[in-house]
Amino acid sequence: MERFTEKERNFVKTKNHEYSKKVIEYALKRKAGIIKMEDLSLSKRERDNPFFLRNWSYFELQSMIEFKAKKEGMKVIYV
Repeated sequence: MERFTEKERNFVKTKNHEYSKKVIEYALKRKAGIIKMEDLSLSKRERDNPFFLRNWSYFELQSMIEFKAKKEGMKVIYV
């Protein structure tokens, strides 16, 4: 089971890298200086639950987009 969990995690991380790269490429191609993303603030219960954060791949995707956008001189705004 542990091996399967690791494979699944690696798959999700790889996909998040691919998707974040495509978002940045799309924005660069259209000369966008700002990327808007949905604000998915966590409740206190969710923040205190390590299982929830560990399995929330959208948070990881947002983090990757933020990192890559900053590298390209773009801003990320949450709406």
